[in-house]
Amino acid sequence: MIAHSALHGGPGIHDISPAVVHYWSVEDVSVEELAGNRPPVDLEDIPDVHLREILNEVHQQVLHLFS
Repeated sequence: MIAHSALHGGPGIHDISPAVVHYWSVEDVSVEELAGNRPPVDLEDIPDVHLREILNEVHQQVLHLFS
C-alpha cells in the first residue's frame, strides 16, 4: 500500500523511522559504499524503553568523557 501511494504521487510516509525509509530507498551497496551513506538512526528508533534509557546513559557518559 505504501509503495502504491508513493508510485502514484500520494502522501509521503509518515510516522516511520527515517532509518527504515533510508533502508527502503537505498539499493544494495557494498560495505565501503555504506560507510559514506549511513542511515539516520536515533535513540527514538529503539522501541524498548529500558534499552533506550540504558543507551542514552552510556551516550551521555561518552559525551562527558570527550568534552
